[in-house]
Amino acid sequence: MVATIAAVSACAANTVSGLSGPISSSDHSESPTGDQQPDALHQVAAVEPVIFVSIDDGHHPSQEALEVVREHQMPVSLFLNEDPMKYHSSYFEEYTAMGIHVRTHTQTHADLTQHRFDDQQQEICGMVETLEDRFSDDVVGSSLRAPYGASDETTQEAASTSGIGSIPHWSGEANNGTVTLAHGESCRPGDITLTHFTQTLPEDLQAIQDKGRRRIHHRPFHSLSSSSRGPRLVEGPGLDHRE
Repeated sequence: MVATIAAVSACAANTVSGLSGPISSSDHSESPTGDQQPDALHQVAAVEPVIFVSIDDGHHPSQEALEVVREHQMPVSLFLNEDPMKYHSSYFEEYTAMGIHVRTHTQTHADLTQHRFDDQQQEICGMVETLEDRFSDDVVGSSLRAPYGASDETTQEAASTSGIGSIPHWSGEANNGTVTLAHGESCRPGDITLTHFTQTLPEDLQAIQDKGRRRIHHRPFHSLSSSSRGPRLVEGPGLDHRE
């Protein structure tokens, strides 16, 4: 099986373009409530040659996509909204049965930056509670994917009240069977790749798998071998980690 990253340090936002406002997270800060505020991550500072794969929203559950995950034992991370999670909960349970984590993507896919603290807190923490009500604690991750990649200081403060440890954005995206990276053609260790539960998700996951087989830092990619010397896909407890 794939090794996972046990720790994550500061984000590498300054190396990423085309995202909604790089946020420096070299230092942790505390909210007015005394809670430690989560880091905003665009790329994980990974020592090991690994990449993270995330799937957002929850609409269009695809059995074919699930089979791709099973076939390649892809350790993806799911960021879900409330309605699709409720309508398709049995589908997502097939992922959690494989040890895959589910995380908050807010209740209604709201642009959090357009809301005050109380509304942001409800969107973020309300979804955490919904996930905890449905799934066992060991598969509910403590990170937030902000819809549209839009977050601000109020988001960090609101998220901290429900124990959120990080707000991962992305450094690459898979759509319509094509992977686009912010920094060039090749994956880099610590890349966070965004996908969605769309009709093309099976092709998107396969494109990520194929992309990862290319050489990175002159090392071959073997996504699943524990003896691999190349970049691997990891499920991402590291995305939840807070120093």
